[in-house]
This record gives sequence, C-alpha cells and structure tokens, in this order.
Amino acid sequence: MAPPLYRDRHVYLLDKQHGIVCFELATGKMLWTDKNQLTPRDRNPQASLVWLGDTDQILALNASGELIRGRLTPEGYTELGRRKIVGETWAHPAFAGDSCFARDDKSMVRVRLVE
Repeated sequence: MAPPLYRDRHVYLLDKQHGIVCFELATGKMLWTDKNQLTPRDRNPQASLVWLGDTDQILALNASGELIRGRLTPEGYTELGRRKIVGETWAHPAFAGDSCFARDDKSMVRVRLVE
C-alpha cells in the first residue's frame, strides 16, 4: 500500500511486520527497520512516502491521518515532526507548491508545508 523510495543504492519501503525497512538494492541486505515507529503495525499498514526534493528528508501520511516529516538514511530513520491532519485514511495525499492536500472519508484538508 506504500510505494517504495529509492536513493543512493538503497530502498526504503513499508513492511507489514517491521514498519519502514531499508535495504541495499544490489545485495538485498536489510540494514534496519523503524519497528513500526512511522505507522502502527496493522494487518494492512499504510503510509504514503515522498522525498522532499534532493534531500534525505521525507513527508509521509500514515493511516492514522498523521503527516510526518522524517529523515531516511542508510543509518536509520529519524522523525523530525508529526501532526494529525485528517481522520483515518488510506488515500494518498497530493502535494502542490507549498501545500499538502489530504482526505479521509468525511473531509478534505489543505495544509501549508512552509510557515
């Protein structure tokens, strides 16, 4: 339910058991998991991940409706901030300019990413 991200020979993806996982693309060697820190462990976890430009930072919207800013590197996951913006959702957010658009079953919101 979450597209993987790739950068500098490493893949970052959402695993049902372990949360966010980092592995080396060439060898398949798993380097770390975030132990379900970004999104709760669930039967079908969901998190939409996008890179913030040409950096190691990401934005993620998880199934709990939390918009999360974090850092993904071969060394690990670091959370930089988290804010609940909608109710439970599996909808992928949309990003345009300085805004994130997200929805749940009852509402749609626009959140400015720059303050």
